Amino acid sequence: MSKSINVTPASISLCKSLLNISHRIPLAIYIVCLFLAVHVFLLAYIATQKSPTFLEPAFLVSGLSHWESGHYELYRVNPPLVRMVAALPVLLEEHRMEFIREKYFSINSRAEYWAGYEFIKHNGERSIWLITLARFACIPFSIIGGIVCYRWANELYGQVAGLLACGTWSFSPNILGHGSLITTDAHAAAIGILAAYLFWRWIISPTLIRTLLAGVALGLALLTKFTLCVFIPIWLIVWLLRCITIRSPNRSFRSIFFECCLLSGIFIISTHILCLGYNYEDVPTRISELSFKSDFLSKLCTSSDTTQAKSSVLANQFISVISKLVIPVPRDYIIGIDLQIYDFETSGDPSYIRGQFSNQGWWYYYLYGVLVKTPIGTLVLLSWATISRLFVFCRPSAQKKMDSTRLNRSWGEFIIILSFFSIFILVSSETSFSKHLRYILPCYPFMFIWFSQTAQSKDIQKNKRIALLKMVTVGAVFTFSTISSILTLPHSISYFNLFTGGIDNGPRHFIGSNIDWGQDLLEVKKWQSKDDNRKGIYLAYYGSLDPRDLGITCNPLTSKMLRKPLKPGIYVISASLLQGMPWFSIADQNGIVEKYNLHDFRNFKMILPKYRLGGSFLVFEIKGKMEAPE
Repeated sequence: MSKSINVTPASISLCKSLLNISHRIPLAIYIVCLFLAVHVFLLAYIATQKSPTFLEPAFLVSGLSHWESGHYELYRVNPPLVRMVAALPVLLEEHRMEFIREKYFSINSRAEYWAGYEFIKHNGERSIWLITLARFACIPFSIIGGIVCYRWANELYGQVAGLLACGTWSFSPNILGHGSLITTDAHAAAIGILAAYLFWRWIISPTLIRTLLAGVALGLALLTKFTLCVFIPIWLIVWLLRCITIRSPNRSFRSIFFECCLLSGIFIISTHILCLGYNYEDVPTRISELSFKSDFLSKLCTSSDTTQAKSSVLANQFISVISKLVIPVPRDYIIGIDLQIYDFETSGDPSYIRGQFSNQGWWYYYLYGVLVKTPIGTLVLLSWATISRLFVFCRPSAQKKMDSTRLNRSWGEFIIILSFFSIFILVSSETSFSKHLRYILPCYPFMFIWFSQTAQSKDIQKNKRIALLKMVTVGAVFTFSTISSILTLPHSISYFNLFTGGIDNGPRHFIGSNIDWGQDLLEVKKWQSKDDNRKGIYLAYYGSLDPRDLGITCNPLTSKMLRKPLKPGIYVISASLLQGMPWFSIADQNGIVEKYNLHDFRNFKMILPKYRLGGSFLVFEIKGKMEAPE
């Protein structure tokens, strides 16, 4: 006999309230939630499938060191926010850190790579799980990026445009590939677009609450990546231009002074957030007490006899003033910027593009990288939006007086364009260090929001047939880009678009972190587990750890071996090394490593690989003797 269910008036009222709330939520919000849910799933999936990349062990051990020792010297060439967030769940897990020594905390030391190597050595295969946990902790950064892309594009161009920007962020192979790691680039893109958006909100309506939000966001951006320091001059320029161009009877000297105070408040709040990220250690910093390694800061901030002899009187006075400054930021932050510039100035490894190595780099390196590592559909939308706006701008009707809505949108677009080009030009200016396309990832969300105007909702009101055709075209292009990204999963780091021939042809264009960053060791491990005959492979690997510490059975393929006739066997070689990238072999049983020569792998390039493991390893099977390269 079934029991009757008593439904009280209160429960009926609650159900009606929930239904009313659900009806009031726009459909776009449900789609955004769907995009971000899939995005989180894909990030988590990639995080579990990829081995520690080149920098991740150093990032994680540095973050753990910050929490456990209170020192910020390890990996000071990047601000500490992302790695400290990544380390949080690992602090709750059992891990070994007893190898950390005081010598790692010396001034100008770069011991984080050795510390990361030791972390993997001491924690063994368990380090895979620890780094996976750290990757999970960084996923919220990417959620923030997707939400801001939707909000900003929605406020500029309408809901459909917001969905396009959010969807492009959610399925972009570059965001997925690096957003699933604990390195800073994709996470800096998320925090950077948040800061720029909140500053735009402040520009159109400067209030105390928006001052607080913009200041906090700028402080977080400064704690994420040094590149985002470019926001400080950008925001000053935008505000000054606004003061000059906005002419209104309600705008008096008093209101401008009030805005100036609020802008100062943004910078003061951001400075406190920055110092808080370093636990206010060594604040403030006296420039005269620092010893800079980079030529740029040494010449700028150090007044020496040699400098005085070569410089003008005015230049010497400027240097003298700079050297006496006391800056209200942590010492490690200034030293980190100095070491980063020093790395750019003294990088010993050559840059690579389209089969060529160069110590000088190329000014067009990152522009070419965008063209080959961005989905074709995304490039089509970017070109469409840019050409359309140029066409509209050149029409005489474009010069008519703007209302407040159009004016606010213009300021938003100006901030987007200025931020995009400032970051892109800053990164591209370091031509001697043209190696990592990930450096311009902070440009990507600005690009996504910019081309979302191709799906402006206002077009629907003008001509429904044309608007429908436009929406279908935009939807088809977006779908094409999404499918091309999904088909490469979980190898998003190695993504190359169809113009280049995909991942298989990727090494012809770029190497290193653009395709092969040590992320596919787990693919080798899975492949080995299927056949015992694969245990005795010879491995040449581009990365910062010993693959044997992750449970991979292999013999190191050394440069000395490559210069002799090779024995029959199975050889697994990183795509970067195959192209001639200078790097070191895995240590042999005596702990000796050898540096590869540019032409050591020449003979392997003449034969077809038997397998491809992930996006970066090629498997060759040699049945007879292979002669050494001449």
